[in-house]
Order: sequence, then structure tokens, then C-alpha cells
Amino acid sequence: MKPTPVKAIVALCLTGILGGFAPVFMKVAFKEFTPVQIVFTRFFFAFLILFPLAFFTQKFTFDKQDIPVVLFASLLFSCNIFFFVLGLQYTTSIASQLMYLLTPTFVIVLTYFIFKKSITSKHVVSIIAGLLGGIILISGNNLSHLSSSLGTPKGNGIILGAVCSWSLYIIISKKLSSKYHPLSLIVANSGVITVISIFVLFFQQVQIFSSYFHASSPAILSLLFLVIFNSVLFFFLYQWSIKLASPFAVSLSTYLSPLAAALLAIPLFGEKITIQLMISALLIGISSYLTFKK
Repeated sequence: MKPTPVKAIVALCLTGILGGFAPVFMKVAFKEFTPVQIVFTRFFFAFLILFPLAFFTQKFTFDKQDIPVVLFASLLFSCNIFFFVLGLQYTTSIASQLMYLLTPTFVIVLTYFIFKKSITSKHVVSIIAGLLGGIILISGNNLSHLSSSLGTPKGNGIILGAVCSWSLYIIISKKLSSKYHPLSLIVANSGVITVISIFVLFFQQVQIFSSYFHASSPAILSLLFLVIFNSVLFFFLYQWSIKLASPFAVSLSTYLSPLAAALLAIPLFGEKITIQLMISALLIGISSYLTFKK
């Protein structure tokens, strides 16, 4: 099936929706699994699913000179996942996804330093608006009920680290995507993060597989959804979109994530849309609009 702009747009819309569902599934899984257990489960089983497919279709191949770049991209991918799952414990699902709207702003800044691309006056306004919105979110508050707040400075700060890693990953991955099949890159990412998770679990002396037998049905179903929809389908569609579109266009999919997160988080966890959250969303939205308008 030949890729077209319409198919790329549909893929990006799906990634935006699936990305918004991910923190909700994680919140359910947090009740019975540690963050590292969740990360391991997601990408170990994703690797088991994707590696045979990539191997038998001869999609899992890399040139020797590109292996260091592939490993670096996979480490950035891993940083994004670990920062996100750790930070999500201290913030709301909605706020965590709103932070990812800063991705285009970070892409602008990073491309300026990496590729020396010029920054227009419109970009400067975009960066300032995005930073102000981010500051409101990062400052957060420490209400006793996390669902009624913007999260905590600690949680939102860690999520910001995830956004930085993800923005740089998009830029680095763009060059690789022009040369390699999306399946190859996803398998590499899943393999690297699985190895890192195993080492962390080993040093923490955490039992990996035995915990599955004592978990409740909602927790197991959440892990299953995370594996299939947010570790296999989401990243395949996202990597495929990176291959077809620019980093800025790919960042556009983050617009749908806060809405998707709110759709589930409000009825399930009682999360609320506060005035501070709306002001932050407005500023970050203006930042993203100015970025894409050019």
C-alpha cells in the first residue's frame, strides 16, 4: 500500500489518540506494578511480537556506520519512556499530555543548535509563549488530591525531561527513517529499553513474571493495552509518520493527546480542568499554532 499524505494524517491522528490513552492505562497499572515493571512488560512483549516479523521480512538490518546513531536514538527513546513513567506518578494524565504540546517548541530550539537553522521573530514569540505555559505547569501545586491539581513540580519537571528526550529523538530519527524501515527502528528501540529494564529490575531485586499471576484483571488488561496499542501500534504509526513528514508536522499529533487523556481521566480518576490548566493550555496552544502557521 503506497503511502500518501492522507494516510500519514490518519496515522498521526491515531497516534495522538493512543498517546492520550497511555497515561490512563499506566495509572491503573501503577496500583499493582512498579514503573520499571510496566516499562519492561510493554517493550519486552512488544519486542517478542515485532522481532520475528522484522527478521522474517528482512527488515531488521542496519549498516555498520549507522549503528551508533541507532543506539543513540534508542537511548533517547528509552529516556523518554522512563522519564514519562516516573513523572506520571506525581502528576495528572491531562497535565502530562499537555506538556507534550511543547514538543514543537523544543524541536525549533534543538534544530537551531544542531542544524543552525534560523529562528524567526514568530518563532521567538512561539518559544516565549510555550515556556510561559510550561512554567505554569511545572510550578504546579501540592494539593492533597492530585486529581484536583496541575500535578507537582517534581512530576511535571520529570515529564519535561521526557519531552526534551522525545523532541531530540524525533530529529535524530528523521534521518534514520529516510534510510530504514520503521519496523527496524521500533525493534531496535524495544530491544534497548528491554535490556535497560532488565538491568534495573535485577538491581532492584524485583520479581518480573511472578507478579502477573497475583495481579487483578484491570491491571493485567491495562498492561495488555499498553503492549498492543501503545508499544506496538502507536510507535509503528509514529515512526512511519516520521518517515513521511517533517518533525514539525509529526509533532502536530500531540494536539489530540490531552483531549484523549481527558476523555478517560476525568470520569475514571476525577481529574479536573482548572483555570491554571486552561491558561497553560492556551499559552502552549498559541506557541504550537505559531510554530505550525509558518
